[in-house]
Amino acid sequence: MNANDRQAAVLRWLERVAFVLVLLLAAFIAWATCGCTSTVHPDLVVPAQASADGTQVNSGVVMTLKDPAGVLLGYLVTDHFRDRYNSMVKVYGYAFAPSLVENEGMQHLGDDRWAIDVQHFNYFAQMNLWRKSGITPTKP
Repeated sequence: MNANDRQAAVLRWLERVAFVLVLLLAAFIAWATCGCTSTVHPDLVVPAQASADGTQVNSGVVMTLKDPAGVLLGYLVTDHFRDRYNSMVKVYGYAFAPSLVENEGMQHLGDDRWAIDVQHFNYFAQMNLWRKSGITPTKP
């Protein structure tokens, strides 16, 4: 075997080794990515009652209110939520146009339960953000 034949044989051997390495790399990539395709979804937590304020279950949103088609109409809330809403209306109500008034957007359903519409619930969220951030909003 002369030098040219030996060089050609070494090149063929190197090509085969490179091909095997590429196949092994492709197999490894396929194995590594297949193990990461499923996503774990935790169970949805659905509240059965209002949140606790100390030892009394009287604070906050009890449930969402939807029409038969599933469209969000508002929220069922407690007296405590209504009290917080009204106290923030006294402080921040001027920042909306028109200005908010107490119990606006709410309907009493009896026994510590109120319905609040989506718009006024969003106002509550905005006022609560201002309260927690220490922001004093300007008049519109």
